[in-house]
Amino acid sequence: MNLILYASTALFIAWIWVDYFRLIDVFDKSSLFRVLVVFFLGAATVIPVVFTGEYMITPLGLGLNGDFVNDLFYCFAGIGLPEEIMKIVPLGIAFLLFRNHVREPLDVISVSVVGALGFSAAENFRYFTVYGAEIISARAILSTVGHAIFTAVFAYGFVQAIYRNRKYPLWPVLRFLFLSALIHGLFDFFLMHEGFAGYGWILMIVLFMIGISLFATILNNTLNISPYFNYKKSVNSSIVTQRMFLYYFLLFVTQCGIVTWQKDLKSTVQMVINNSYTITPIIAVTALRLSRFKLIAGKWQPLKAELPFKIVFGEYNGSTTMVGFHIIIKGEPFNDYQLNRHIGEYVLICPATRESHYLKKCRQALIRDKIFLNGEQAYFVTDIFIEGKSGEHETVLLQAKTMGRTTFGDFPVVAVRDANLNDLSPGNDQLKTSFLEWAAIRSEEKN
Repeated sequence: MNLILYASTALFIAWIWVDYFRLIDVFDKSSLFRVLVVFFLGAATVIPVVFTGEYMITPLGLGLNGDFVNDLFYCFAGIGLPEEIMKIVPLGIAFLLFRNHVREPLDVISVSVVGALGFSAAENFRYFTVYGAEIISARAILSTVGHAIFTAVFAYGFVQAIYRNRKYPLWPVLRFLFLSALIHGLFDFFLMHEGFAGYGWILMIVLFMIGISLFATILNNTLNISPYFNYKKSVNSSIVTQRMFLYYFLLFVTQCGIVTWQKDLKSTVQMVINNSYTITPIIAVTALRLSRFKLIAGKWQPLKAELPFKIVFGEYNGSTTMVGFHIIIKGEPFNDYQLNRHIGEYVLICPATRESHYLKKCRQALIRDKIFLNGEQAYFVTDIFIEGKSGEHETVLLQAKTMGRTTFGDFPVVAVRDANLNDLSPGNDQLKTSFLEWAAIRSEEKN
């Protein structure tokens, strides 16, 4: 019975992140059948990894002995490097089997990561059987997402080679293989080297958080440079976050049930207390950061070794005084899905306040395009008609309201701004705008 529970749990953990990729793959969604094939190919890579360790790494004399340099080299060359090379094999097989279906940069990352999830599921099952159900939640976030990060970094080298550095394609592949193996090696080194006893897990979590930032930027870039890029098909970050929280809640409830059944209620209560200030915050930061994308066509954001959050003390934005400190998750905090889906469509734009000096009443409008000005701030170029849907109109910029009340029900609130688009010049995105009033956007079918 335990084996069935552990196998089911390991598969469910992997499914959380398989489904995550299906949620963010908004431009050219892959079929579930191909995803499952790659997943089981990834699970099969556990066999050659074990073979490599026993018959190649160990005979070379590589292993932990307590020496700093030796243990670091072993974690890099004996663990990180061979595992990342093996985990990328499903990508190569997918190119052979589904060549016509690996059509955009995100496919390269998602195929590689799904293979890594298969590897992680097999590894999780093995660890659950050895160490028990208490480690389920920790491995569900740190180990599973860790494997996804390591492999995504390596796969990003292929993205760079294919879409950005075609003149020297081998260089980015080798560079990101080294970076991937190094991150993986350090991840294990902080946990395994005896010199870090007692605090190595803190260094590991810091590295994991930096990895989350790298992962988020990699995913954002692959979405930005998709040949199928379309602003109307944006990621609904609210749905992604909600789904991730729901999945991990169900997983945590399942873990509590297994621990209670195998041991007792006291053990479960102690586990819940421990997870509340260790694992739960990590899950929250991971789910929020990996759901926040700023999609800008063709934009390559630089990879940075940074934490996915910032801590703000005292005064924030120069105006609002806050007591104590606040943790702010990085990335695009506003979900502009409701506005993006109206690009190229007629909508009804209505005053959001009783005193309307510009609109004065609900009017028909055509949201023509989305542009980025003044430091990558998103604006929607919109024609507001005097009467009906044609004829005399004024072109304005709509900017989503991101603080306070941002919607009226399902209708997003926007700032209507006046600007002369003729003032824009090539290579210069600075444009002076003036606020006219707040308005709400309604789709025609909801009028």
